[in-house]
Amino acid sequence: MIQIALGDQQLKRLAKRVRLAAELTSRERGRFAKELAKGIKAIAEKRVRTTKKDPDGQPWRPWSNSYARTRGAQHSLLIDKRKLVRRFNAYASPAGRFLKVWNSAPYAGYVQAKRPFLGIGRLEDELVHRLAERFFRQVLR
Repeated sequence: MIQIALGDQQLKRLAKRVRLAAELTSRERGRFAKELAKGIKAIAEKRVRTTKKDPDGQPWRPWSNSYARTRGAQHSLLIDKRKLVRRFNAYASPAGRFLKVWNSAPYAGYVQAKRPFLGIGRLEDELVHRLAERFFRQVLR
């Protein structure tokens, strides 16, 4: 299993960076953490399904020529029987103290080392920022 987790301090720093609200109730923090977890999960799923890039936006290394000859039209990088795509999970504690996003495919750790799909890089940082900003605007209405 491979996972990304954000703890209490990381979530507080993100909230302050957005500058819309530094103090949230535990219920609001829980909702915020849940939205972030769902957003990070969606980013990772999209990376595997379509973008085929690592968290810093670099394209994944293509298959070797010999391996490419064994693949059919229904295959793409990291997609064979879709097990990896179906094994993404997200969780946020009810009080927003932590969140985690993980992939429970047995080979996820091996694949992550070769073609990173889970993480927040330069490109996703802006998406997470916008998600947080939208959340705080809803909370502060």
